[in-house]
Amino acid sequence: MRSHLFLVMLSMVLLAGCENNEGLSMPGKARDSGEKSAAASAEKTATASEETIQKARTMIDETSAAIQDNKLERAEDLLGKLKGMQSSLPESMQDQIASLQRSYDTAKAAKGAAGGLKVPGG
Repeated sequence: MRSHLFLVMLSMVLLAGCENNEGLSMPGKARDSGEKSAAASAEKTATASEETIQKARTMIDETSAAIQDNKLERAEDLLGKLKGMQSSLPESMQDQIASLQRSYDTAKAAKGAAGGLKVPGG
């Protein structure tokens, strides 16, 4: 019984000490510096994201043009790069990349089928 009483009292003392948050708060200047650093980091990330999105838009346009011009090696190269950055892009752009992949696959299959055809008498 005494050991239980001792444990209860020890627990109460420890819990009372946990309520005291002194020493856990950051001094004003350190907190302000941390907030400024976090804001700068977030702004840098947003800028990088915008740059990534713009780069992806350009690559999507180039891939589409390469497929239309039947430059399939170029399209394949661009699709590989786009897939590498796909997870950091908005869903709408991910859908565009998937659509380009289907167009590429169709164009490649058509080119393969046309390459296997022989013209009679030729």
